[in-house]
Amino acid sequence: MSDMPRVGPSDPSAVSNGTSALGGPGIDPTDDPRKHLQLKRLRRLWNDCLAVMGLEAMLLIAWSTFQEHRFALGLDFSIYNQGAWLIAHGQLNPWSSIDNYLFVRDHFTLLMWPIAAI
Repeated sequence: MSDMPRVGPSDPSAVSNGTSALGGPGIDPTDDPRKHLQLKRLRRLWNDCLAVMGLEAMLLIAWSTFQEHRFALGLDFSIYNQGAWLIAHGQLNPWSSIDNYLFVRDHFTLLMWPIAAI
């Protein structure tokens, strides 16, 4: 038994080549198994959150498409669409005919000017 080489955390050759004494890449037998379980749970939670957000995005796109095809976009869309159209056509201080005052005064959305340039 004393003739067998010692392989483990104290053996520098086992750590230097990226393998552990158990033969798995990057798995240290001295690590706490609770850490691995916690990382596994966090990864599962992250994947679940991404799946829910993806499903929510698909439902939102489907609902928006349905509303657009039925011409039921609502008042907010008409206000923003008119403001973006007027900005895109050179009127940098658009007047909203829907609300009867300046677009900037009602909806302080400075992002509309760069979006309208597109």
